[in-house]
Amino acid sequence: MQSNQKKEPYKPNILILYIFFGLAASFFSIFWTEFWSYFLGLFQLRDFSRLFLPDSALYSDLIGRFAQGGDLEVLFHSYSKSTIVFAFFCYQLSKIFEVSTFSNLILLFGGMFRYYFDLRHYGRGSHFLVLVLLLSPLTIYLAQGPSKEIFIISSLPWLIYGLDQRKFSWVILSLLVIACVRTTFLLPLILSTFSMFWLKSYKSRAILLFGTVFLSPLLLSFDFISGTRESALAFNASRIGLTYYYLHSMGVPFLGGLFIPLRALQNILEPFIAFQFFSDGPSILNVYYLASFISAGLFFACIVYAAFALRLSKRLRPKINLEIVVFTFSAIVVAAIPFIHFRYIYPVLPTLLIGIIKLRAPDRGDNSDLLDDIEKQNRII
Repeated sequence: MQSNQKKEPYKPNILILYIFFGLAASFFSIFWTEFWSYFLGLFQLRDFSRLFLPDSALYSDLIGRFAQGGDLEVLFHSYSKSTIVFAFFCYQLSKIFEVSTFSNLILLFGGMFRYYFDLRHYGRGSHFLVLVLLLSPLTIYLAQGPSKEIFIISSLPWLIYGLDQRKFSWVILSLLVIACVRTTFLLPLILSTFSMFWLKSYKSRAILLFGTVFLSPLLLSFDFISGTRESALAFNASRIGLTYYYLHSMGVPFLGGLFIPLRALQNILEPFIAFQFFSDGPSILNVYYLASFISAGLFFACIVYAAFALRLSKRLRPKINLEIVVFTFSAIVVAAIPFIHFRYIYPVLPTLLIGIIKLRAPDRGDNSDLLDDIEKQNRII
């Protein structure tokens, strides 16, 4: 006797989706130079600039100096503290495995593994959106050498997992990695934890948020403004006019905070504001800005699509989650840094996307999906 039940359409295994995206990212990362050489020949361009992040080249040089017994005290006088600490951290890791494209990909896959389990109850559409953003061209670009951003992208999901599940061994390990990579990120992570787990009222959380906005420029001024005021002005002022006024207000209580909302927006929009498709001539392609431009576009597309699907969903869970809080505090503190860079805020963009997805209640075995909400709405229309 034949069943009258309608057969469910085939839905590909989510793990296959991760494997496909991972292999594609690995292919483009390992054959990065060959890919761009072919691209230049295809469009008859003469050369490309910034094929690798200049900071990665600096870190590789410092790792070599450490291997040759370089004097830490001398290096501390030549480079910033954060640069030396991260380079020394990579040097210690290089004793275990080479800090290269391949090891960066392995590190990134560790973060992907955590994202996979975080979204296991939110459907294939959610995984697809996060993978598109996570393995965007900028991620592949940053994976070409030692990169702070790759470490943060890989560590953040494990930190949030440890906080959610009260597994403090993961919290401590993730914080130690982030402390060695980009110390600035410790402040928003500590504030996020304090806001979510110790402050119970929305009023107290709002006070903490506004306090961070107005006091973070003052806190960061002790590390940045003395040594990088001139370089920050030279780098940013011609492109982002607010930098001049912001740098001169950093050490003044409450004044620097007035610029934070606009600077946070500038960090996200920097690939569009300061986009230079070509540099040093019409036939020299700027790979860094091209990768940033595409990745920023993917970020906005993913956010808009997830928000639209969320609006159509009938199973909303309007409770601010840890991911959104981490992004909010991170955006504020990153905006307080004198330099404006999209790649500074880029590591927490997947966290924001996951936070938006989690505003929808998880699936309860009915096989529904974030994308299915849009499909059902289209059928009604």
